[in-house]
Amino acid sequence: MSANNIRWRISEAVRRTLFRVGENHPLRRLYRIVRGVPGVTQMWRAIDRRRPTARAFAKYVSGGGSFGPDAPHDPACLPPVVPFEHPDFFSNLIARITACEPRPETATDTIVLINNGLSAGGAERQIVNTMLGLRARSIPAVFIGEYLDTAPGHDFHLASLAAAGADARALERVTLPGNRVFAAVSKPVAAQLFRIEPSLLLEILDMVVALRVINPRVVHLWQDETSVKHALSALIAGVPRVVLSGRNLNPTHFAYHRHFMREAYLALLAQRNVVLSNNSYAGAASYAEWLGIDPTKITVVHNGFDLGVWPPGSDTRRHEARKALGIPADGILVAGAFRLSPEKRPLLWIETAAAALTVEPRLHFAIAGEGHMRQVMETRIRELGIDRRIRLVGRMSDVHALFMACDVFMLTSEQEGIPNVLLEAQWYGRPVLATPAGGVAEAIEDGITGRISHEPEPAVLARALVDLTRDETLKRSAQAAGPAFIIRTFSVDRMVDATLGLYMA
Repeated sequence: MSANNIRWRISEAVRRTLFRVGENHPLRRLYRIVRGVPGVTQMWRAIDRRRPTARAFAKYVSGGGSFGPDAPHDPACLPPVVPFEHPDFFSNLIARITACEPRPETATDTIVLINNGLSAGGAERQIVNTMLGLRARSIPAVFIGEYLDTAPGHDFHLASLAAAGADARALERVTLPGNRVFAAVSKPVAAQLFRIEPSLLLEILDMVVALRVINPRVVHLWQDETSVKHALSALIAGVPRVVLSGRNLNPTHFAYHRHFMREAYLALLAQRNVVLSNNSYAGAASYAEWLGIDPTKITVVHNGFDLGVWPPGSDTRRHEARKALGIPADGILVAGAFRLSPEKRPLLWIETAAAALTVEPRLHFAIAGEGHMRQVMETRIRELGIDRRIRLVGRMSDVHALFMACDVFMLTSEQEGIPNVLLEAQWYGRPVLATPAGGVAEAIEDGITGRISHEPEPAVLARALVDLTRDETLKRSAQAAGPAFIIRTFSVDRMVDATLGLYMA
C-alpha cells in the first residue's frame, strides 16, 4: 500500500470517527488532549495535508489505476497541472473538466439540494422550507447530506422531511483510497484533482457518483465549503445548472474560512451555468466586496417563513411555557435562541441581561441553543450572580413555545445573514431588540416591530432593553405589525418563486 493510501486511510478514519460522536464524547476530549501534546499538531498536518505529487500520480497510473472515459479533446489545449496552492488551481481544473468529462445527453427534471446535514440551524430550516415548497409544486427534489447519518445532530430536521414524504438521503461513501479511486473521472481531470486536499477529494468523488445516478438538471448548494466541493462534483457530473447559496456574510468573518475559497468562487462564477445567491442584501454586498465583483451579480433570495409549521399563539401555551421556566406572574421574560458560538456574542447577551437587572428587577432571561461556548457562558452567569434569573435551556424541539412565553426577544450577534429567530419572534407579535449584524436591518421594521441598537455595549443595550419592555405603544405595534410584516416579506411562496428563478438556465 502506498504512502498516499496510508495517509488517506488514517485521516479518513480519524475524521469519520470524530464526526460520529458528540462534542463532549470521551473520544473528542481525548483527541483534543492528544492534539495539545507538543509536536502532534505538526505531525497531524504532515499526515492530513501533505499534497500528492506528480510522481505519486505517475505511480498510480503505472500501478494500473482506473479512470473513467474521456470526452474527445485536444490534449495540447489543456491547461497545465498545478499544485493546490497555485492561484490557477481551480480555473485549470474546471477547464479540464469542461474539455474532458463526458456530458449526459439529457437531464432529469430533478433538483438536488446539498448541505453538510440538517442540523438545528437557520440554513437547514430554509433547506426544509425549500424542499417542502418544491414538493408542494410537484417538482421532484432530493436532499443529500454529506454527514446526515454520521455527525451527531445533523439529522435534526430529517423527521420533518420524512413526515412530508420528501427524499432526503445521506451521501453514500463509495470511494476509497486505492487503484480505483479515480474510476468516476477522466484521466486528465484526475491528474489535476489528484492535487487537492485528501479531506476534500473523496467527498467530491463520492458526490460525483451520486449525481451521475440522479442526473439532475439543477444542483443547489448551501454554505461555503459545501458549495466549493460539490460545485466541482456537479460540473464533473455534467449538471446543467449549479446554484451556490451564501447564507451569511462572506467566509472571512468565520472560523471555517479556508485559504482556497476566494479563488474557487471566482473560478466557478466564471462558468455560465453557475450562479451565486445570498439571503440578504448585506450578505450579497459582503461577498461582492470580498470577490471584487458587482453586487448586482449576486441574486438575493430572502428566507421563507413557513407559517404552517408554527402553531398560532395561545394564552394557554404561553402560561404553560412560562410556568415550566419558573417565570412569576409579574415577571418580564426576555428570550434568545441562537447557536452558542462567538459570532452570536452570547457573553454580550448575558452581560446585557445583568446590566438590565440593575434597573428592572422583574426581568427573567432564557436562551435556547447549543454550542461549544455553553460552559464559558455558565461560568460568566455565575460570576455576574444572575444564575437564578437566566436559564440556558439547550436545544428545544418546540422552540415556538419560548417565543409565546417571552415578552421581548433579544439577539446580539456580530455576524448574521437573515436571522430566522427574529422572523419567528415577530410572527408571534413579540417586540425584538437586535444589533445591526448582516441582514438584521432587513429582518426588522425598526421602530415598528422592534429596535436595532447600533452600540454593542452592555449598558447601552440594557437601557434599550428596559425601554422596550416599558414601551406600550411599540409593544402594541409589534403585536399588530409583526405578523403582517412576516407574511408580506418572508412567505415561503415568495421564497420558492425566487428560488425557481435561480434554477432557470
